[in-house]
Amino acid sequence: MIEDGFAAAEDYLTLHFSRETAIGLVDRLRRENVQYFKVKDIFRAAKMEYRQFTGAEQVVLLVRASNGLIIADGYEFVCEAWLENKEKLIACKIV
Repeated sequence: MIEDGFAAAEDYLTLHFSRETAIGLVDRLRRENVQYFKVKDIFRAAKMEYRQFTGAEQVVLLVRASNGLIIADGYEFVCEAWLENKEKLIACKIV
């Protein structure tokens, strides 16, 4: 399942960066260890607005950018986690 997330992250990141940079970021995400962050903190850092989704638990892929946090893959899961409990820790890889 996470391999699909890496492919989706690469596609999405090409909207923010050159393809070469996006590929490099995804390669770094693949090698990164999983960390845990509170849902509410991811929302604030990514400047997100809440939308309701349903889906399975997953590892969220995050990229730190000069203008804020980019959720490269897992937006729907973050929204669902927010609804469940904004203090919940969720698994993330971040570069």
